[in-house]
Amino acid sequence: MSSNVRMRRVVTRQQIAEYYRQAGPLILSALRERPLHVKRFPHGPRADYFFHCHHHDLPEIARNAINDVSGDMIFCPDQAALDALIEAGCYSMLMEPSCRLQRETPDWICWQMVGTRRTPFRMVREMALKFVQTLQQEYGEPVLVKTSDFYGLDVIMKNTDGRTFFEIRGLADAVAESTGIREPMLSPQEILSQEQGDGRVFVYTDTNRLKRGILPPYTVSMPEYGLISTPVTLGELSSGFIPENFNLFTLASRLEKHGDLWKNLFQ
Repeated sequence: MSSNVRMRRVVTRQQIAEYYRQAGPLILSALRERPLHVKRFPHGPRADYFFHCHHHDLPEIARNAINDVSGDMIFCPDQAALDALIEAGCYSMLMEPSCRLQRETPDWICWQMVGTRRTPFRMVREMALKFVQTLQQEYGEPVLVKTSDFYGLDVIMKNTDGRTFFEIRGLADAVAESTGIREPMLSPQEILSQEQGDGRVFVYTDTNRLKRGILPPYTVSMPEYGLISTPVTLGELSSGFIPENFNLFTLASRLEKHGDLWKNLFQ
């Protein structure tokens, strides 16, 4: 059995909705007028999902709550809009790295560490730590790591120099190649489905493009189990942690201990 398959608590749509009501201010602060690609689960958090990337594709309840239809993109300006998205079954989402007024200048550069079904999470964590050390030595810019879906990790470096998408794409690929890990022409979902290659970790850089995105911090990453995309400290990255511990029921106590690590990166 894969080391990535563990016993996890199954949650309900009511629990997810309550979480988003409580964590709404934190999530809305991170979104900051970023276009969203929402993952809608029309038949509940354990069923299949599909993406909505345009405002006109949303269910009526969500369209009515989101009055901003700039460019037919999906924005989530307030708690009412967030509540409507959740009520429509949009339990998870991706946010683009640039805001509406600075579409060509992303706020960050992202490397996604993804393993196959047979890759121990420890290997993913060690690769992320290697990336953080490389980035700190070579660039000296603020870096954050957060959990993602499919037991991946996002390594995020703040784009303090105002690099364009074209520039950060080249930088992201160069750093990935310097680790000796060749990026496959696969999505994280396709990487996860690979049964061979025990211990392999891939570095995925395709989120560094316009109209691509990452899970916003503190949003639900795996709705069926209530896991949360959570920023982690460098101490946790070095010593180890269990992704299942970051869920709907533990985030409040974690924030009391560590604060909002995402806000600290971008303030």
